[in-house]
This record gives sequence, C-alpha cells and structure tokens, in this order.
Amino acid sequence: MKLFNLTDIQKNKIKISVDTLFFTLFGLLFIAFIFNINLSIFKNNKYDKYDNSINGYDKVSTAIDERGELLIINRSDGTYKIYSDSVCTGIFNLKANRIYKDMQGK
Repeated sequence: MKLFNLTDIQKNKIKISVDTLFFTLFGLLFIAFIFNINLSIFKNNKYDKYDNSINGYDKVSTAIDERGELLIINRSDGTYKIYSDSVCTGIFNLKANRIYKDMQGK
C-alpha cells in the first residue's frame, strides 16, 4: 500500500528539492564555521597584540633607538615595548606643538 501516488516527474522534483535543501544547509553551516574561526582568530590576535596596562611617568622611562623607534622601558623589571618610528614622530609633533603654543602665549 502506497501512501502517496506520485509520478516520476513529481519524484524528481522532490529529489531535486531535497538535494537543494541539503546542499544549501551544508553550505550555510560551512560558511558559519569558517566565519566563526576567522572571528575567533581576529579576537585573539587583537587582545594579545596590545597591552592595555597604564604606567605613570614615574614607573617608565622612554628612549629612542638608532632607527627612530620609541622604547618604553618599565623601570621595575626592565621589560620594554618597541613602537614604530611613526608613533615616535607623532608623539614628538604633539609635544612640539604644545610647547610652541605655550611659548606663543607668553
């Protein structure tokens, strides 16, 4: 006893619909998986790359090496961080502008 009396054309349409649904779901799961991996890698790199600790002027020393890179040295343990020369130039320009404006006001 057959529950549904389907023709061959109807069976083919159902088979195509089921296949399409399967591949669409599989594709969406694959995209979600890849997106999740990339997002977690981005989040991990973002927070591992930068240190958000704030030290006062009394706890650190600054220096500039021969390549123009800025070094911030922790006085307590001797660890240091190196920043590119563009960061050093930007900080220097900000400080120079502040001194220039202070001198103009006097």
